[in-house]
Amino acid sequence: EEAHRIGLVQELAPTVDAGMARARELAGRVATRSPTAVAAFKHAVLQSVGHHGLEAEALAYEHCVDTGEAAIGRAAFAAIRNGEVPGWGPRILVGGDHADA
Repeated sequence: EEAHRIGLVQELAPTVDAGMARARELAGRVATRSPTAVAAFKHAVLQSVGHHGLEAEALAYEHCVDTGEAAIGRAAFAAIRNGEVPGWGPRILVGGDHADA
């Protein structure tokens, strides 16, 4: 409760089992997101310790925009607006080394 009060955690769970269920739910949501965006976010979080967070966020954003997944994301957004439900899955990105994604 103290960690929540001072802003170190965003949510409290009444039991360990409830906390683990919520963690699995959040992990499931993350698993549906762009692999490049997830990797960039994780990198930004780790790099922002002791640094200005917006700077790390800006670098992560630039990395994501420079990959082919940005175009895939825009196409997926357009598809959703047309009633389709595209999913994130394995894809081949052309034009660069994306092994760290």
